[in-house]
Amino acid sequence: MALARSIETKAREMSELISNVLDLMRFESGQIKLHNDWQTLDELLESALRALEEALIPYKVDLRLPRPATVYVDASLITQVFTTCWTTSSSIPRPERIS
Repeated sequence: MALARSIETKAREMSELISNVLDLMRFESGQIKLHNDWQTLDELLESALRALEEALIPYKVDLRLPRPATVYVDASLITQVFTTCWTTSSSIPRPERIS
């Protein structure tokens, strides 16, 4: 059962990676148009965390911003950027001890 779950998780990660690469190619070729609007940074980060809730279970995520921040971005795309960053960083093995 654990092996099947691991295979499913890795397949999902690979699918997301391929989707991200295809989106980047579409963006660079001008096929994707940005839908920028003013967004609060904390809501964008929380949205990305909710999307990764299961994957981040082993990690303690403490999200504290020094002050509210508003940014002019495409909410969907920047949330995808945050999600990709956290997915990538969570897949890197952490050393037992840093000296």
